Amino acid sequence: MKFGVCIPNFGLKANKEAIEEIAKRAEELNYDSLWLTDHILVPKIYSNPYGNTFEILTTLAYLSGKTERIKLGTSILVLPLRNPIIVTKQLVNIDILSGGRLILGVAIGWMEEEFKFLNSNFKLRRRIFEENLSIIKALWKGEEKFEGRFYSFKDAVFLPKPIQKDLPIWIGGNSDKAIERAIKFGNAWHPVGLSPLELREKVNKIRSSSSNILISMRYSISLDGKGSKVIQTASGEKRYRAVGSTKEIIEDIEDLRRAGLEYLVCYFGDLEKQDYIEKMKKFAKEVIPSFTIS
Repeated sequence: MKFGVCIPNFGLKANKEAIEEIAKRAEELNYDSLWLTDHILVPKIYSNPYGNTFEILTTLAYLSGKTERIKLGTSILVLPLRNPIIVTKQLVNIDILSGGRLILGVAIGWMEEEFKFLNSNFKLRRRIFEENLSIIKALWKGEEKFEGRFYSFKDAVFLPKPIQKDLPIWIGGNSDKAIERAIKFGNAWHPVGLSPLELREKVNKIRSSSSNILISMRYSISLDGKGSKVIQTASGEKRYRAVGSTKEIIEDIEDLRRAGLEYLVCYFGDLEKQDYIEKMKKFAKEVIPSFTIS
């Protein structure tokens, strides 16, 4: 199993110094990847935690110059909110500037008000998502023409070329439809906060399709033993997390591994910078070695 870490580019405690230092320490601690979250303009009811969010792609570009080896991911870029051609240019630049370390995590989005604010069609977001992702793949490969419902171009030049020949694409979302998109379009399925039982059921669906996509999950970790194992998100959905002692955390993650999890992206909460770093250090020292094959 591999482990990534969410860099807190959102939340009340998010600031430049915390984002930069936590990213550097994640690399020093040998996490496999770092991940940023995406929201742009949200209604006040979602101000905590998403009102204070550093923009995902510009921040990732900044961190590409502050790190050297760690992979750089989006968890998750809400693709229907954005112009896919501009997004592809940004992604290619990050891939080049980082030396080919980019992973693109994308999803259709859930916050209807944000779609309205950004003049995007919430009801058509699935169709928009598929076309936008097709454009990213076409431009990434250097194709000169594209004809779709929302965008079209021909005799187009798109340079410079990315370093990675194939862009790793992780599809986010907990639903069965998200699984279908992952199988159809992605290299990995990347849900958030599923229980071991829920994860096992959905992994079985994926494997029954003969798909060999990677099973990743973003998961909250509470190493201080505080709080419930089941929490409610800003969108009102139920999410699970690992809570307790080091031993209990290891047991929780082992249950997820047995359910089919192959890659865990950890989020340690809306904490002050030093507290977040200490949680990362403790997890790297006391938990990760239990899942490392020697």
